[in-house]
Amino acid sequence: MKPAYINHETNYRYYDIKQNARLDLIAYMKELGMNLKEIKELLDKEDLNLIEAILIKKKAAIDQEIAERVRQREQSIPLSVIANHQHRAHSQLNLSMKDQSIKPMSPRTFMIMVLMPMK
Repeated sequence: MKPAYINHETNYRYYDIKQNARLDLIAYMKELGMNLKEIKELLDKEDLNLIEAILIKKKAAIDQEIAERVRQREQSIPLSVIANHQHRAHSQLNLSMKDQSIKPMSPRTFMIMVLMPMK
């Protein structure tokens, strides 16, 4: 965008109020994920209704993506807590079993243990 005025001593560029509004709009469009090519094409059409509709659509898509990610995060937290709890329980079991020697069991003994009710 060509500045409204350039101070040749300082090389400062000055923009008028309309240019500032356009720059703000461009910055907002970039925040919504639009690239500069898309922005230029849209602004060159000079159709305010189209610009407004696209901005509303882009914002709604971002809001929906945020809601989906929040939902995914909320669902994943309980699963990670359960997995952590299971890992700790398994680690504690492994530590307690290190002190005990594991003896082979005959198939007959195993079947008796599985099939007989515990008293």
